[in-house]
Amino acid sequence: MTQVERVEHPPWDGEPIIISVFGGKGGIGKSTLAFLIAWLLGLVGRTLLVDADELQKEGGTKELYDLLEVDPSFDIATEEDPKKLAGLRRIRGYRFIVIDNAPHRDKKKLEASCDGDLIVVPLTLDHLEAKAIMSSLREIVIPSGRPYRVVINRVEANRKSKARRTHDSLDLVKIPVFKTHVRELAAHQDAGASGIPVTEGTNRTWERPAEDARNLVDELLAVLGQPDRVPRPRPAVVPKATTSARTSRKVTS
Repeated sequence: MTQVERVEHPPWDGEPIIISVFGGKGGIGKSTLAFLIAWLLGLVGRTLLVDADELQKEGGTKELYDLLEVDPSFDIATEEDPKKLAGLRRIRGYRFIVIDNAPHRDKKKLEASCDGDLIVVPLTLDHLEAKAIMSSLREIVIPSGRPYRVVINRVEANRKSKARRTHDSLDLVKIPVFKTHVRELAAHQDAGASGIPVTEGTNRTWERPAEDARNLVDELLAVLGQPDRVPRPRPAVVPKATTSARTSRKVTS
């Protein structure tokens, strides 16, 4: 198996950088995206992923974490309390905290989760989904006054030109958007089912989605003013994870 060499990062001395993944709607690949962002940031610095949607049992970040067959690169916590979500910046020891928000409109919780350094908003090319996401963007994200960026997500192979047009349209109306588009490929589902992040496999069909994810997180780090870039893979052997290697807890602040 091709694996990125793991580095055991020391506890971070200072305030964490908070990335909130916000969709405002289910079924848009939000949790998969949050999981991959946390995984790759975990290769750069000590990272905590906060699952703020405990009701999502299938396909949520907690399930993806529990199904891992390799040692995780990040810690995970679950939290629904808006007050604790708003206080994540007081947590020490982590360089990055990624929040996977619930898709429903629990406004207090979503507003608390948006109080970070960057809000990442996945946008699909489906008309009805895009309409709902843009509505949430206007009602919650933009009024928060926090930095945000849209990522065009789940792009099918035959819709690349539409993705480019959508990108240009967002740019025209001054909505910040990542240059990297994340393609819709079966590899994401295969990776989740196999317990191996798509960036860690040797299957050639995983190469393009893996590079999408790495490029996106490289861009995210640059937006945040961080000098680091995601390490690229090299041959290595990583044993199957054990229960003791994982950290799952409730957020305390």
